[in-house]
Amino acid sequence: MFDNEFKERYTTIPFAIYQAYCATGTQEVITHYHGEIELIAITEGSAEFYINSKRYPAKKGDVLIIPPYSLHRGRTTDNVTTSYECICFDLQLLCDKSLENGLESQAFSIVSLISNEDPCAKQLQVYIKRAVIACERKETGWELEAVGNMSLLFGILKKN
Repeated sequence: MFDNEFKERYTTIPFAIYQAYCATGTQEVITHYHGEIELIAITEGSAEFYINSKRYPAKKGDVLIIPPYSLHRGRTTDNVTTSYECICFDLQLLCDKSLENGLESQAFSIVSLISNEDPCAKQLQVYIKRAVIACERKETGWELEAVGNMSLLFGILKKN
């Protein structure tokens, strides 16, 4: 990950986290892409994201999924306090070659925005939060905990 703001940057596994907090004004993330999948959980306020030129307005409780190599950018909106948690990781960590190949080649269709009204959104938020906490605490086995939560998250996505 090129962004210096990422707290965990591939020290032992290809997994990076970032927590954004914007109390006033507008915060923007420049247009970029990378080979990792990116998950964003909006924890407060609202923001808008563009994934391959399509606009996704997001609000508290929503989850965004940005496939590998997708051109994307974002910004906070409405001049309200906004926060979100972001995870980027290499899909090889999930040990599911068909999922990895399907998402990287964009052969699999994936919903980019999961609304907080979707029954599974709350559980996805929980798995993202647990992975972020594991990365922050760095207790013994944190890598397995982070990857395990992403495996559980993608289990829910595959079911739904």
